[in-house]
This record gives sequence, structure tokens and C-alpha cells, in this order.
Amino acid sequence: MKGQIYTAILTGFLVGLVFPTITMIPDIMMTKVSAALVGLFVPLFAVFTAIAIAKACKWGLPHMGNLFVIAYLTEMLPVLGPSFGRAGHLWEIPLIALLGAAGGALWSLPFGLWKRNPKTR
Repeated sequence: MKGQIYTAILTGFLVGLVFPTITMIPDIMMTKVSAALVGLFVPLFAVFTAIAIAKACKWGLPHMGNLFVIAYLTEMLPVLGPSFGRAGHLWEIPLIALLGAAGGALWSLPFGLWKRNPKTR
């Protein structure tokens, strides 16, 4: 269970780090298609990177479907609003990354509790 929570926190952190960094590039978010692709592929990148780091650290492999849900929910709620409402300073990116880590921890709790409860298996 610890490995799943660590991987979810790492996934949220990566979403919170990569998404505002990419949106600082001026030409990326100008068209609807490119903005949609950024919103689609940043969580995918975060999930696959977090799984690779979890394998390297021997945390155990969490269910990939859970990580996809955690990554997209983290992008929607704690990361998307501050990313678009920021002033454009570089010091805001680590704060959004910490929000993403907190979101990853929060969204991983239902999956961790469900896995731990023997009545639901």
C-alpha cells in the first residue's frame, strides 16, 4: 500500500510540475487542439514516468488504471486552476507541483482503502 501511495504522490507531483511548465511556452496553448493534447498527454507522461521510477525504487507496481484516474483527477482539480490563474512567475511552478503531490495523495486514499478492506475483494 505504501508503494501505491508513493507512486500516486509522485504522479501528482509530476503532473503539477510538467503541466505549468509546458503552459509557460507561449505558442503551445494558442490553439484548441494543442491545448487539448497537452491536457491529454501530460498525465500519461506522469503515469509512465512514475511507474518507471517505482520500478527502479522497488516500491511495487500499483494498478495502472488507478494511476490514470489519479493523474487526470489531479490535473483537473488542484493543478488546472492555479496553472491558468497564475501570474507567470517561475516561483509558482514548485507550489503547483506541491499542490499536485497533495492531490495525488488525496486521490490515492480511496484506492488504498479499497484495496486494504478485505470485504471488497
